[in-house]
Amino acid sequence: MEALGGASGISKSEMSRICQGLDEQIKAFLGRLLDHARFPYLCLDAT
Repeated sequence: MEALGGASGISKSEMSRICQGLDEQIKAFLGRLLDHARFPYLCLDAT
């Protein structure tokens, strides 16, 4: 808990609520469609 801000006085239940909100945002970010634009890329191989 200390690494996540427990030293600042945030309770475990508050931390859990914050993390749930972040989980929803992360799921939305990872599930977004990327077909609205082209993404050029370059592959390099060096030996």
